Amino acid sequence: MARHDDSVETGEVVDLDLRYLARLEAQIGADCVAELLADGLVEVTDRLEAVVQRAHENNRDAVARIAHDLTSIAGHIGLSDLSRKAAACQRTLREPARVGELPQTVAPVVAAGHSACLALRTHLHRPQ
Repeated sequence: MARHDDSVETGEVVDLDLRYLARLEAQIGADCVAELLADGLVEVTDRLEAVVQRAHENNRDAVARIAHDLTSIAGHIGLSDLSRKAAACQRTLREPARVGELPQTVAPVVAAGHSACLALRTHLHRPQ
């Protein structure tokens, strides 16, 4: 994993904001942050699976709700890129004229989510 501006990078995009996590650790402790990130990894993984399934079912309302959830969850655990992509998906879904196939609409969210999960796993399993 390359480091850039105290963040974990899994490609061109910075996936995990380590400065944010350091501030959070100072407030609530390293153990609490580790637990929060582990729980967040499970939540993000579950939501990514659900958004793909709902998109293939063409369930627009469910996709919008899941994108909203991902925006919040990702933002709370330092996954800025995923949070931004999920928020952009939500905005797109509010404008029916801009929406094509739902799987294509959620593709950037899913890609950012997979990258974010990799960054979280790497961070959680790093040597202390």
